[in-house]
Amino acid sequence: MKNIKIGACDWGLPGSGLYATQIAASVGLDALSLKIGLYENDYPITQPEMQKIYLNEQQKYGMVNMYAILKMEGSLSENIMA
Repeated sequence: MKNIKIGACDWGLPGSGLYATQIAASVGLDALSLKIGLYENDYPITQPEMQKIYLNEQQKYGMVNMYAILKMEGSLSENIMA
């Protein structure tokens, strides 16, 4: 049998954001889908300090985080992050 993980979107949980991983783990979920978006729109997951927090929370609670960061060539983020 395949190993199936059940998850939820962080914005669909009460107390989303930094508490989403803890909340998801407490109700027995295996995975958490984080908000995605452009660096220019200041989505939390695009910020290095937030990435560290999410990774630490993921390890602490044994969760799988799923997310994507959209970065367009020639964009402001490319100039800032270079």
